[in-house]
Amino acid sequence: MDLVEFVYYGSLSDVSVLGAKLDEIVSVDGYDVAAIDDTKIGLILHANSILAARLRYVDEAELRDKDDDITPTELETWVHTHARLKIYVSIDLRTLRFMETELLTRDVIVE
Repeated sequence: MDLVEFVYYGSLSDVSVLGAKLDEIVSVDGYDVAAIDDTKIGLILHANSILAARLRYVDEAELRDKDDDITPTELETWVHTHARLKIYVSIDLRTLRFMETELLTRDVIVE
């Protein structure tokens, strides 16, 4: 998911989404035919999925140290978020094996 832009909406402060990985494809509820010939078919799948996203944020509860100095504390956590993904797949019609896959979704909201 190197080319995906993540945007965080939630209760944590000063959040950076460090990355995400596919945790589960819940369902594929649609597709579009992108290309077809005698040897292969290209499909764009519409998949409901769950992503595990790694976040870095400022812990506001830990901003003040024992001398009452403000010291930002950065923490990291993982959250699971639902995402609707578009995935291109190319299938060899002779063997019914995937020949090529590509994630087409470029923006994901992490909550």
